[in-house]
Formats: sequence, structure tokens, C-alpha cells
Amino acid sequence: MENYVWYASYGSNINQDRFHAYIFGEIPPGGTVSEVGCRDQSLPLRAENVMIDFPMFFAKRSKRWDNKGVGFIDTTSNPDRPTFGRMYLITKEQYVDVVRQENNDMTLEIDFDQLESKGEYVIDSNKMYGKVLDVGEKEGRPIYTFTHPNAIQSNERMTPSVTYLKVIGAGIKEAFEISTAELVDYYLLREEVAEAYTRAELLKHLAR
Repeated sequence: MENYVWYASYGSNINQDRFHAYIFGEIPPGGTVSEVGCRDQSLPLRAENVMIDFPMFFAKRSKRWDNKGVGFIDTTSNPDRPTFGRMYLITKEQYVDVVRQENNDMTLEIDFDQLESKGEYVIDSNKMYGKVLDVGEKEGRPIYTFTHPNAIQSNERMTPSVTYLKVIGAGIKEAFEISTAELVDYYLLREEVAEAYTRAELLKHLAR
């Protein structure tokens, strides 16, 4: 079990079926292109809810998500603005493979010694999710996630698509058993959402 770590997802992989596509190399729900898959296609030993004490925001543009913003977390902890997440107990090798797929680069490597000693590790400063973060531990095993490697400028903040919000929202509602209204309140704390959608619009879209 020493080879296992927790991977905490706060974006589309909070949806468990979608995450499994990264394991098996399948087309994820709502997607059109098959993922590469992991070298080890074993399912996670466990999946659990987690509140990540780092605030989430939306930025950049992703062709995968209608060329609109995608989720990142700040690299500074803020327990007053936690982020809903789901974490999976997987091997270090599987975690590397997930990071590679998220960055569309199957050559990336993670120096786990550096990550463990410093709490973060920049894999590649030019990649969308080029920084790995240690955001806690459970039962003696570290909880890792990833985010953008550089400080996001205000002009890089970007409205997410309704499709993206629905995929994340489905995972959050399934895991945490919250209502659509509670999910909308969570999203509206993010200015990139609040500036683009009204509460009524989000309630309509996310209730489907």
C-alpha cells in the first residue's frame, strides 16, 4: 500500500464515470474522443468525498469544453472558500498517467521526492495543469491534485461552459447529495460564473 496515493479531483473527474475513462482509455461521458488510459487499468481501491481547502476558479480556454474556461485551484490555502472534490486511492503510476492525460503529454514525469518534501512540484510550466500540489493526507497517505503552474492573471479568467458546469455538478450532487440550488450557490461564489449567468439561468440548466 506504500505505492498508493489519493488523487483529489475538483473538476470534471469528480464525476466517477468520467474518471474511469482515464483509467480504461475510453470516451468519457459527454466526450467525443477516447482517453489514452492508464498503464495499470485497475480501478481505484476507494473513492471518497473531500473538501479541498483551496478555492476554485475558472480560467484559460479548453477546446474540450467549448473553448471556454476550465477549473483550477489557487495554490494558497483558504479554508473559508473550500472546493468540493472526490478523491480516488490509486497507484503513483496511475496518478502520473492521469496527469499526463490531462496535459496531453504522455512523457511527463513527477519527482515524488520533491513533491513530498516541498508540498508542490512543477512538472512543466507550459502545461495547463503543470503543477502538482499536496493538499492534505488521509490515513497516512498524501492527497495530491494539480493546477496551473503559474499565477493566473485577471484577463485570463474565463467563463466556463454550461456543459462543463453540468458535468462537474452531476459529480458533486451525486457525491455530496446537495440540491441544485446549493450547487448554484457554490458556483456563484466564482466571479467567472456570476458575471456570465444569472441564478435563474443556472437553476434551469443544472436541474436537467
